Order: sequence, then structure tokens, then C-alpha cells
Amino acid sequence: MSRARWLLLLLAILSFSLAIYRLDSQSLWYDEGVSVYLTRLSLPELTWWTAEDIQPPLYYYLLYFWVRAAGRSEFSLRFLSLFFGVLMVPATWGVAAKLLGKKAGLLAASFTALSPLYLWYSREARMYTMLTFLCLLSLRLFLEIRDKGSSTPLLSAWIGALIASLYTHYFAAFVMASLTLMALWTLAEGKAKVAIRLLLGEAAALALYLPWLPPLLKRYRVDVSYWEGTLKIGEALRKLFISFSVGETMLEARATPIAWAAAITFLLSLLLLAFRRRKAALLLALYFFVPLVAILALTYRSPKFNPRYLMLVSPAFFMVIAGAIAEIPKPLPLAILPLALCPLILSDYNLHFDPAFTKPDFRGVARYIQKHKQP
Repeated sequence: MSRARWLLLLLAILSFSLAIYRLDSQSLWYDEGVSVYLTRLSLPELTWWTAEDIQPPLYYYLLYFWVRAAGRSEFSLRFLSLFFGVLMVPATWGVAAKLLGKKAGLLAASFTALSPLYLWYSREARMYTMLTFLCLLSLRLFLEIRDKGSSTPLLSAWIGALIASLYTHYFAAFVMASLTLMALWTLAEGKAKVAIRLLLGEAAALALYLPWLPPLLKRYRVDVSYWEGTLKIGEALRKLFISFSVGETMLEARATPIAWAAAITFLLSLLLLAFRRRKAALLLALYFFVPLVAILALTYRSPKFNPRYLMLVSPAFFMVIAGAIAEIPKPLPLAILPLALCPLILSDYNLHFDPAFTKPDFRGVARYIQKHKQP
């Protein structure tokens, strides 16, 4: 096995170790409680419930069967998210190495393994790591088809990844929109046969999604925000880059300057890549900005926004920065890399050891009620 693959294996082990450490130390919180509740329903009831809710059912189906094999402890409930969180390390490597080279691939995989955002959601019984992995897999398979042609097994795998992402979260449709633009760009480059097969593949995925289209349209029609007014775009972007750079485990006063520095670094890195690796820069820009703009536009007049809704584009954030660092001549990257990694490591430490970042103690509330309940 090559040196790069050994390093990738070590990064996957690091990601697994950070996520599994005291995985069940904190209480399940409200949203995780919803996940648990759905696993107690029958499959038809689960399907009907999700049709009336804000997410499609695929993650809940997997969790339904998983808990029947592994049990309903906090540890086992969260392990499914951990599994997809660890898979994101090789998935990020696969995309970044293909677009930007092996050095950038290893850097991007390092950011992924240490990401406080991914660590947080790898330890939560929700669908966000699964969604991000499936979108990454869709991009990786798209690139393979685009560059090498579309064998039937490869095209089938890509269609399967698209369908799975759409049935995991509605916002996967915006990643699919970015892939559509990439396919049209492929057509403009003169690769008509490949581009047409890509577009037909997306059409097939949409056709298989038609049974779920009525719940999606109903949700769009009836969904309302928790808050009145319009979305504050500047505030949303600030919280977004806090989430991407230091996750959920750093106080905002300290996190905000790091977030803006990360945003500026990302834009400068994208500009550098535009000069050095124009095609890769454009593909990553489409993957990042199309869902970003679409989700901000969608929530602008109904400002129910959380940065986790855009976690699906965060791999592009890490890949762009990793690609730029890889393009800088030595020894400058050796000085830049610790500056990039230190905030991640500090936030990871806070998640495990700082009580300020514990989840709400629903477990304690339940124990209190059990102890004190009366007829």
C-alpha cells in the first residue's frame, strides 16, 4: 500500500477515535429524540410521519433497522452518524486528490478528520454526516464519469447516490443543481456523449424521486419560520463560517474573528486556484456557491436557518483551502498549516472537555420525572 494510503488510513482512524471517545457521555437532545421516536413506529407509520415533516425518510429507515441489530442506547443510536462521518475522510480524499492532486487530497482529508463541525454531527443521531457523505460520493462519481466515460455500473452507482441523497434531505436537490451545471459545462466543452448520459442519469434520479414529490411540494407550501421578518444574510454568513471553521464548540466572541479570517482565506484560496487549476476551481465553486445561494434565497423570507443546513457544501470549503496550501512553494505551507489546524484542535478539545458545550440534559430531566412522578 502506498504512503498516501497509509496516511489516509491513519486519518480515518483519527476521525474514528475522536468521534467514538465518550460517544454516549451526553444526553440525547430534542432532535435526536425525534429520531428515536421514529424508530419505534412501524415502517408505514414512519413513512407517513416523515411525509408530514421536514426531512425525507431514508436516514430514518437505516436507523430503524440499525437499532434492531445494535440496540437503542445513546452509543448505538449515534454510531450510524459516526460511521458516515468517518467515511467522509476517504470521500474527501477521493474528490480532492482527483481535482487537486494527492498532496491537497491529504490536506483536505486532514481537515476533515479534525473538523469540529463533522465531529459534532458524527456524535449526533441525525442525518447530516450521511447527507454530506452522499453528496461527496455523488460528486466523486460524477467526476469519474466526466473524465473516463460512463460505463453502466458507474452510471448506476451515480444515480443511486443521487437518489439516496435526495431521500435523505431536501437540500440535496441544490447539490444536484450544481452537478447539472457541471454537466452542461461538460457539454460546452464538446463532450456531448458523456454530458447527455450525465443529464439522462439525473433525469432518471428525478423520475425515481417522483413518489416523494407531493410531500416536498406540500412542505414548501406550508412550512413557516420560527421567526418573523427576513433572514439577516450577514449574520447567516457569519454563523456559517463559524460552523465551518470551528464548529459548535467555541464561544462566539472568540470564534467570530476566526470565522471571518477563514472566509477571507477561502476566497483568496479560490482565487489562487482559479489561476493555477482553473477547472478544479470552477467545479468546487459551483459545488459550494450554488447550494449556498439557493438555500439563503429559500430561507430569506422564511428565516428558519441553521448552518448545519449547508454542511453538505463544507467539503468544498476544506478542499479549496487545502488546494491553495498545496500550490504554495515550501516552506511556507509548514508555517500556514499549524495556523489552520490549531482552531480545529482547540474546538475538538472543547467538545470533549469543556462543560460549556454540553447538549441540553434531557436525560437528567427524564430521570427527575421518573423519580418524582405521581398519580
